[in-house]
Amino acid sequence: MLGINKKGQAMVEMAIFGSLILFVFGMLISYTQRMNEQQYIQMEAFRRGLEKACTYAGSEDSGAGASVQYTLMENKRLADLSDSFRKGNPTTIRGSSSVFWAIPQTGSQPDNKIVYKINDDEATFDKDTKVESISSVTGTDFTENMQKVESPQDITTGRSSQLTDTITTTLTDEDGSTVWQVKQGAYRDADGQIRYGSGAVDNKIGSSRTWKTDF
Repeated sequence: MLGINKKGQAMVEMAIFGSLILFVFGMLISYTQRMNEQQYIQMEAFRRGLEKACTYAGSEDSGAGASVQYTLMENKRLADLSDSFRKGNPTTIRGSSSVFWAIPQTGSQPDNKIVYKINDDEATFDKDTKVESISSVTGTDFTENMQKVESPQDITTGRSSQLTDTITTTLTDEDGSTVWQVKQGAYRDADGQIRYGSGAVDNKIGSSRTWKTDF
Protein backbone atom coordinates (compact mmCIF):
# COMPACT_ATOMS: atom_id res chain seq x y z
CA MET A 1 0.00 0.00 0.00
CA LEU A 2 2.88 2.31 0.82
CA GLY A 3 4.45 1.64 -2.59
CA ILE A 4 1.19 2.53 -4.38
CA ASN A 5 1.01 5.84 -2.50
CA LYS A 6 4.58 6.65 -3.47
CA LYS A 7 3.87 5.89 -7.13
CA GLY A 8 0.78 8.11 -7.05
CA GLN A 9 2.72 10.92 -5.42
CA ALA A 10 5.50 10.59 -8.00
CA MET A 11 3.00 10.80 -10.86
CA VAL A 12 1.41 13.92 -9.39
CA GLU A 13 4.81 15.53 -8.91
CA MET A 14 5.82 14.69 -12.49
CA ALA A 15 2.57 16.15 -13.83
CA ILE A 16 3.05 19.39 -11.88
CA PHE A 17 6.74 19.66 -12.74
CA GLY A 18 6.06 18.87 -16.41
CA SER A 19 3.37 21.55 -16.62
CA LEU A 20 5.76 24.05 -15.05
CA ILE A 21 8.49 23.18 -17.55
CA LEU A 22 6.09 23.58 -20.49
CA PHE A 23 4.92 26.95 -19.15
CA VAL A 24 8.48 28.27 -18.70
CA PHE A 25 9.47 26.94 -22.14
CA GLY A 26 6.46 28.62 -23.74
CA MET A 27 7.25 31.93 -22.04
CA LEU A 28 10.84 31.70 -23.25
CA ILE A 29 9.72 31.08 -26.83
CA SER A 30 7.28 34.02 -26.69
CA TYR A 31 9.92 36.36 -25.20
CA THR A 32 12.58 35.33 -27.72
CA GLN A 33 10.17 35.77 -30.63
CA ARG A 34 9.17 39.24 -29.45
CA MET A 35 12.80 40.34 -29.04
CA ASN A 36 13.65 39.08 -32.53
CA GLU A 37 10.66 40.88 -34.01
CA GLN A 38 11.52 44.09 -32.13
CA GLN A 39 15.09 44.07 -33.46
CA TYR A 40 13.89 43.37 -36.99
CA ILE A 41 11.30 46.18 -36.89
CA GLN A 42 13.86 48.66 -35.57
CA MET A 43 16.36 47.83 -38.32
CA GLU A 44 13.64 47.87 -40.97
CA ALA A 45 12.52 51.33 -39.82
CA PHE A 46 16.07 52.59 -40.26
CA ARG A 47 16.48 51.02 -43.70
CA ARG A 48 13.15 52.34 -44.94
CA GLY A 49 13.90 55.81 -43.55
CA LEU A 50 17.29 55.79 -45.26
CA GLU A 51 15.71 54.76 -48.57
CA LYS A 52 13.09 57.53 -48.32
CA ALA A 53 15.69 60.19 -47.52
CA CYS A 54 18.18 59.05 -50.16
CA THR A 55 15.72 58.77 -53.07
CA TYR A 56 13.60 61.82 -52.25
CA ALA A 57 13.51 64.29 -55.14
CA GLY A 58 12.71 67.72 -53.71
CA SER A 59 12.42 71.11 -55.34
CA GLU A 60 15.35 72.64 -57.18
CA ASP A 61 16.09 74.95 -54.23
CA SER A 62 16.06 72.24 -51.60
CA GLY A 63 18.30 69.91 -53.57
CA ALA A 64 18.44 66.13 -53.52
CA GLY A 65 17.53 64.03 -50.52
CA ALA A 66 15.64 64.91 -47.38
CA SER A 67 15.46 64.66 -43.63
CA VAL A 68 13.04 61.86 -42.77
CA GLN A 69 11.43 60.76 -39.51
CA TYR A 70 10.19 57.24 -40.13
CA THR A 71 7.89 55.31 -37.80
CA LEU A 72 7.02 51.67 -38.45
CA MET A 73 4.27 49.79 -36.61
CA GLU A 74 3.36 46.17 -37.18
CA ASN A 75 0.68 44.02 -35.59
CA LYS A 76 1.90 40.49 -34.96
CA ARG A 77 0.48 37.25 -33.65
CA LEU A 78 3.22 35.54 -31.67
CA ALA A 79 3.41 32.10 -30.09
CA ASP A 80 0.30 31.50 -28.00
CA LEU A 81 0.45 29.71 -24.64
CA SER A 82 -3.27 28.98 -24.64
CA ASP A 83 -4.90 25.92 -26.19
CA SER A 84 -6.51 27.89 -29.02
CA PHE A 85 -5.57 26.30 -32.36
CA ARG A 86 -3.28 28.69 -34.29
CA LYS A 87 -4.92 31.81 -32.89
CA GLY A 88 -1.69 33.49 -31.84
CA ASN A 89 -1.10 36.10 -29.17
CA PRO A 90 -1.75 39.63 -30.59
CA THR A 91 0.91 42.27 -30.01
CA THR A 92 2.04 45.55 -31.56
CA ILE A 93 5.73 46.19 -32.27
CA ARG A 94 7.04 49.65 -33.08
CA GLY A 95 10.31 51.07 -34.37
CA SER A 96 11.38 54.55 -35.46
CA SER A 97 14.38 56.32 -36.96
CA SER A 98 15.51 59.81 -37.94
CA VAL A 99 17.66 59.97 -41.06
CA PHE A 100 19.35 62.99 -42.68
CA TRP A 101 20.55 62.24 -46.20
CA ALA A 102 20.52 65.38 -48.29
CA ILE A 103 22.67 67.76 -50.29
CA PRO A 104 20.81 71.08 -50.11
CA GLN A 105 21.63 74.14 -52.18
CA THR A 106 23.81 76.77 -50.50
CA GLY A 107 21.72 78.83 -48.09
CA SER A 108 18.71 76.51 -48.22
CA GLN A 109 17.34 73.71 -46.04
CA PRO A 110 16.44 70.21 -47.19
CA ASP A 111 12.84 69.06 -47.13
CA ASN A 112 11.63 67.43 -43.93
CA LYS A 113 9.23 64.51 -44.17
CA ILE A 114 7.36 62.49 -41.57
CA VAL A 115 6.44 58.96 -42.63
CA TYR A 116 4.21 56.46 -40.83
CA LYS A 117 3.95 52.89 -42.05
CA ILE A 118 1.35 50.80 -40.26
CA ASN A 119 1.53 47.20 -41.42
CA ASP A 120 1.09 47.33 -45.22
CA ASP A 121 -0.14 50.94 -45.46
CA GLU A 122 2.01 54.07 -45.49
CA ALA A 123 1.36 57.81 -45.25
CA THR A 124 3.76 60.74 -45.69
CA PHE A 125 3.32 64.16 -44.03
CA ASP A 126 5.13 67.47 -44.02
CA LYS A 127 7.23 68.61 -41.07
CA ASP A 128 4.39 70.78 -39.73
CA THR A 129 2.26 67.70 -39.00
CA LYS A 130 2.31 66.85 -35.31
CA VAL A 131 1.15 63.40 -34.22
CA GLU A 132 0.32 63.51 -30.52
CA SER A 133 -1.15 60.03 -30.00
CA ILE A 134 -1.77 56.71 -31.73
CA SER A 135 -4.74 54.55 -30.77
CA SER A 136 -6.03 51.23 -32.05
CA VAL A 137 -9.40 49.49 -31.89
CA THR A 138 -9.43 45.74 -32.52
CA GLY A 139 -12.29 43.45 -33.45
CA THR A 140 -11.55 39.71 -33.36
CA ASP A 141 -13.80 36.79 -34.29
CA PHE A 142 -12.29 33.36 -33.61
CA THR A 143 -14.00 29.99 -33.89
CA GLU A 144 -12.52 26.54 -33.34
CA ASN A 145 -13.72 23.00 -34.01
CA MET A 146 -12.39 19.61 -33.00
CA GLN A 147 -13.41 16.22 -34.41
CA LYS A 148 -12.55 12.70 -33.34
CA VAL A 149 -13.46 9.63 -35.37
CA GLU A 150 -12.75 6.13 -34.10
CA SER A 151 -12.72 2.97 -36.19
CA PRO A 152 -11.40 -0.56 -35.66
CA GLN A 153 -8.28 0.39 -37.63
CA ASP A 154 -7.38 3.84 -36.30
CA ILE A 155 -8.38 7.03 -34.50
CA THR A 156 -8.51 10.22 -36.57
CA THR A 157 -8.42 13.56 -34.76
CA GLY A 158 -8.89 16.88 -36.53
CA ARG A 159 -8.75 20.49 -35.39
CA SER A 160 -9.70 23.57 -37.37
CA SER A 161 -10.10 27.26 -36.67
CA GLN A 162 -11.15 30.45 -38.40
CA LEU A 163 -9.87 33.92 -37.54
CA THR A 164 -11.20 37.30 -38.61
CA ASP A 165 -9.18 40.16 -37.16
CA THR A 166 -9.74 43.85 -37.89
CA ILE A 167 -7.63 46.71 -36.53
CA THR A 168 -8.47 50.41 -36.92
CA THR A 169 -5.50 52.67 -36.13
CA THR A 170 -5.96 56.42 -35.68
CA LEU A 171 -3.29 59.11 -35.53
CA THR A 172 -4.39 62.35 -33.84
CA ASP A 173 -2.74 65.72 -33.25
CA GLU A 174 -2.59 67.75 -30.04
CA ASP A 175 -6.06 69.17 -30.71
CA GLY A 176 -7.56 65.71 -30.99
CA SER A 177 -8.10 66.00 -34.74
CA THR A 178 -7.54 62.92 -36.87
CA VAL A 179 -4.34 63.09 -38.89
CA TRP A 180 -4.68 59.65 -40.46
CA GLN A 181 -6.93 56.64 -39.91
CA VAL A 182 -6.53 53.24 -41.50
CA LYS A 183 -8.66 50.10 -41.15
CA GLN A 184 -6.86 46.82 -41.79
CA GLY A 185 -7.67 43.14 -41.82
CA ALA A 186 -5.55 40.05 -41.24
CA TYR A 187 -4.36 37.74 -44.02
CA ARG A 188 -1.65 35.14 -44.66
CA ASP A 189 1.24 36.11 -46.91
CA ALA A 190 3.15 33.79 -49.26
CA ASP A 191 5.31 32.58 -46.34
CA GLY A 192 2.28 31.70 -44.23
CA GLN A 193 2.77 34.61 -41.83
CA ILE A 194 -0.20 36.66 -40.61
CA ARG A 195 -0.03 40.25 -41.80
CA TYR A 196 -2.47 43.18 -41.92
CA GLY A 197 -3.55 45.45 -44.76
CA SER A 198 -6.40 47.75 -45.78
CA GLY A 199 -7.21 45.41 -48.65
CA ALA A 200 -7.92 42.46 -46.33
CA VAL A 201 -10.74 43.84 -44.17
CA ASP A 202 -13.25 41.09 -43.25
CA ASN A 203 -10.88 38.46 -44.60
CA LYS A 204 -11.15 35.01 -42.97
CA ILE A 205 -8.04 32.99 -42.13
CA GLY A 206 -8.65 29.26 -41.93
CA SER A 207 -6.32 26.68 -40.36
CA SER A 208 -6.74 22.92 -40.07
CA ARG A 209 -4.78 19.80 -39.23
CA THR A 210 -5.51 16.08 -38.96
CA TRP A 211 -3.75 13.43 -36.89
CA LYS A 212 -4.20 9.67 -37.37
CA THR A 213 -3.25 7.00 -34.87
CA ASP A 214 -3.16 3.43 -36.19
CA PHE A 215 -3.88 0.46 -33.97
